[in-house]
Amino acid sequence: MAEATINFGASGGFGDIVGWNHIDNSSPNSKDRATASDEIGNEAASNMHNERTEYSDSYETPLAGSAPNIPTEIGDIINSILLTRIRVETDGTSYAKMTLEGHQHADNPHTSEKTVAHGITLDDGFGVTDFLGGTAGANASCVRSDITIECEHLDETDGDGDHLVGENYNPRMTANSEWVGIPTEPNADSSWDIQSSSPTRGNTAYERVTYTGVKALEFSLS
Repeated sequence: MAEATINFGASGGFGDIVGWNHIDNSSPNSKDRATASDEIGNEAASNMHNERTEYSDSYETPLAGSAPNIPTEIGDIINSILLTRIRVETDGTSYAKMTLEGHQHADNPHTSEKTVAHGITLDDGFGVTDFLGGTAGANASCVRSDITIECEHLDETDGDGDHLVGENYNPRMTANSEWVGIPTEPNADSSWDIQSSSPTRGNTAYERVTYTGVKALEFSLS
């Protein structure tokens, strides 16, 4: 008996992104199920409808000394999938990691939705990019930073229970930056709302502080 032929490695989903290695892909498919009962409570019939696939793809860059691009617009269609979430993670001892999330429908799939450019770039494929853009000063260094770029999405079904139409709304970014020491300024400009700061000190550690900032984006009227 010959060895089985089974796919090995990451593929599918949002596909290949220039400057990034595809590490993992998850694409669970689901349908809604409606039932009808008979006169004594048994299930007499069922109907499957509103088929939808969720996508989550993980990437890691092999680049150092240069930076890969992040998909430039939230709400975009990439490889026939609606992109509603981008997360990028960086730290001082690792290569940058990125996760893309979104969905698509079997009926009336998304082909063009509202998008907005987020303007976020990586400084380098290796090491930290401070996504809040703080000023270190002489006695601090940013050692870890991540950012989530996302939007909400509303879908409606038609008279047969299948997807009819959808709309993106409320685009925004949330960033976290962890520092050893206290920076001169935690954020580059007032467009970031610093929602929290969490300083820590211990008897065997240098002081650290983590800042969380939120910045609203804006879709244009279609």
